[in-house]
Order: sequence, then C-alpha cells, then structure tokens
Amino acid sequence: MAQAGADAAGTRRGRGLGLAHRRAGGGLRPAAVAVMRARRLSYGFTQRADTGMAEIKFTDAEKASIVAKLQGYFNDELNQQIGRFDAEFLIDFISEEIGGYYYNRGLYDAQTLVAAKLEAVGDELLQLERRTDFSR
Repeated sequence: MAQAGADAAGTRRGRGLGLAHRRAGGGLRPAAVAVMRARRLSYGFTQRADTGMAEIKFTDAEKASIVAKLQGYFNDELNQQIGRFDAEFLIDFISEEIGGYYYNRGLYDAQTLVAAKLEAVGDELLQLERRTDFSR
C-alpha cells in the first residue's frame, strides 16, 4: 500500500497544482495583482527592461543613512575621508555591478522558502483526503 502523499511508485503527488490551476483558467485575481504591484512601487522597486531584475531606488532618507554608514566605514576601517558625492557614486556602482549577486541570492532563498511552504501545504491537503474506492 502506498503511503499517504505518494503514489504506488513512491513519487510525490500534489506537485504542480499551481500550474494546473493556471492552465484551468485560475490564477491571481486582478485585485491581488494590483495590490502586489502597488507594494512593489511603494518599496521603490521598478522593473529594468534590460535584465528583468527589479531596480531598487532608495528614498533620500535611506540613501543618507547608507552614505553615513559608508563614510563611517571608510573613516574607521580605512582611515580615509570620503565625501557625500563619492559615497553616493560608490553606492550606485555597488548597486549596479554587485547588487545582482545579492538580489539573486535573495531570490534563491525566497524560492527555497516558498517551495518548502508549498510542500507543507500540499502534505496538509493530502492529509485531508478521505478514503474512497476511487484511486488516483
């Protein structure tokens, strides 16, 4: 007898429900999509046409805080003074040239987290199945 959540061959059931749901005409409601887009814009995310990666724009207060931290680091650790303009230029360079590595790592971490959560939900849904004469 197969275990709950697995078929006779021992493979997991329940994966791909999201794709099947979308193929059947389901998906996110337009209101949910609008809310997600509004949140992305409120956090300063815009889509870059060249890479598809979200471009991050900092508020003036956030940028001032980052500049102060960078200036403090240069002063304390490197015994160098760096002006505001140079610090902002360095922040822009790091964001454009190195930020993609951090962005991708965040995506991978988020993907792992979401996959684990979806697997847990799938397992919980399978536990709700009732025994019937019909087998899948």
